[in-house]
Amino acid sequence: KQELYIFWSMKIYPLIVSIVLTTTPSIFSDKSKAKSILPDLRKSIELSVEGDKKIHFYDDHKSAIEDYTKSLKFNSKNTYALFNRAYSKSELKDYQGAVEDLNQLLAIDPSNGPALYNRARANANLKRNISAIKDYSKAISKKIELQHSYFNRGILKELIGDAKGACNDWGKGIQEGNKRAKNIFKENCLPS
Repeated sequence: KQELYIFWSMKIYPLIVSIVLTTTPSIFSDKSKAKSILPDLRKSIELSVEGDKKIHFYDDHKSAIEDYTKSLKFNSKNTYALFNRAYSKSELKDYQGAVEDLNQLLAIDPSNGPALYNRARANANLKRNISAIKDYSKAISKKIELQHSYFNRGILKELIGDAKGACNDWGKGIQEGNKRAKNIFKENCLPS
């Protein structure tokens, strides 16, 4: 989970910020509108960065949530802030809050694979097994965290009584390098 967050914050976020800051004035036909919106976007980004600092340097998810919430007041479509606020909510075991943020993010960007994966995890923690299975399936189709997605979907399939589907997923998890899948497959799927 940490690797995904780090990937998202280190690789994707700076690219998005630079695109937003360089293209925002050109997407509006009225330059005065662009000038009035640009400070809000910058403030939203600044607050998101503050939230990131609180997570990375202080492991303070509660304060980070406050910063991401303020960031969203300046730009309600800041998917980065929504994603990270959901992450912090999950870390504080507010899985319902995380699902709500990820639902909002996916309404803006339905193809966001990491959001699907994290919503699957939050739904699994809420014992919403069918919803979690569906999201893991979508994450798998986008090749997101394959070894974990297959493993976790297998666990959920076993919980709903789909032993064959669970063994199939654990087998795929093994192919993707998941060591825990190897052990659970050996215990549950091989003939005695």
